[in-house]
Amino acid sequence: KYRTNYLPFENKLTEASNTNDISLATKLTKSSMNQLNAILTWRKLSIADADLAPKLKDENNFLARVDHRLRFKKSWLTFFTFYELGTGMETHKEYSYLEVAAGQGIYVWVDYNSNDIPELNEFEISAFPEEANYIRIYTPTNDYIKVYSLKLNETINISPRNIWRNKTSIKGLIARFKNSTTIRISQKHTNEDLMARINPFETSLADTNLIGNSFSYRNIFSFNRTNPKFGMDWIYHSRNQKRLLSNGFDQSESNLNELKMRWNITNKIMLLNNTGYEIKLYESEYFSDKNSKIESLNDRITIQWQPSIKFRVSIFYLIKQKDNLWGTEKSLIHRVGPEIKYSWPGKGIATLSAGIINVDYTGAETTTIAYEMMEGYQNGENYKWSVNISRNLNKFLQLTVNYNGRKPTDSPIIHTGQFSLSAVF
Repeated sequence: KYRTNYLPFENKLTEASNTNDISLATKLTKSSMNQLNAILTWRKLSIADADLAPKLKDENNFLARVDHRLRFKKSWLTFFTFYELGTGMETHKEYSYLEVAAGQGIYVWVDYNSNDIPELNEFEISAFPEEANYIRIYTPTNDYIKVYSLKLNETINISPRNIWRNKTSIKGLIARFKNSTTIRISQKHTNEDLMARINPFETSLADTNLIGNSFSYRNIFSFNRTNPKFGMDWIYHSRNQKRLLSNGFDQSESNLNELKMRWNITNKIMLLNNTGYEIKLYESEYFSDKNSKIESLNDRITIQWQPSIKFRVSIFYLIKQKDNLWGTEKSLIHRVGPEIKYSWPGKGIATLSAGIINVDYTGAETTTIAYEMMEGYQNGENYKWSVNISRNLNKFLQLTVNYNGRKPTDSPIIHTGQFSLSAVF
């Protein structure tokens, strides 16, 4: 495909640029076991008059999009692949925080230096819904740069049970296991090297070329997932994000190992246990006081009693230890509390919960690291309780009532209520 672009000059339209596009598309959809949709495009831009297009220059762009689904017998092994290349113009970004209605945001302002002036390094992701009064907004600058983008999403599922459901001996044992892997990669950079543009696992990009990237790897290895008596899941989740802002790079990493187990002791009593180990890293070129590498180890045990499908009572105990490996901050959190649920089948549900949170923290308390280490609570005894009711009044109206109460260590009780009436047409 050939296109000529004209712009007005001296009372007439003058050729400013032209483009040549060559595309190749393929589609394989005949078999439900193997389906492929792919399109590749090569685009050449030629500038005919540099005075009419001073910000453009001759360039060659390569675009691609691939969507592939592959399944084997009875879907015991499946692959889902999405791959995309792109090119475009993007601006450097600045961000700020905008105050919204109480409880409608994501972030909370913590006045660490007590000057009553909101500053960029004083906003945290709120630990409590009633304090989430700010959202983050990005403002583009006037500095445009050419950016190469790449996306890769890959999901691999292995389920031997689909082919060995009723087998015994070693096959029957293998059929009890299941594995699911998800990989998500997103890159934006200015490196014109072809391999850097098409390789999602390229790791040698210099900071001078990088605009932003994100990587997520999640693997769930399950045993007896569908067994009503006993089951367990081992979850590994690794995330890495780095982005360029007008004031430098922000980078965050997280590596989580979690083991979840469930055991139905009787048909009415269930025991749940979640054990986790995580390392979270945050590094900023501009807000160096927020830099941290926090190691945490936690265990949560829950006992549930459910005498009927309408009523359930549970009580839990959580212990969590955190250490800042780049500093001296340490915290030990104990949390215990009950939860009661009552449901009206097809009509609604009511939940009542409470908790006592004891925080033993060592370190400066008026810092962003302290907020993360204490998870928004205060040093000492904290109390929290809530009531949530959702009820269908008729076929069209749904009533929701939420109440949250909280008593920090050295502060008065905080009450928060929310009422909503929704109509579904």
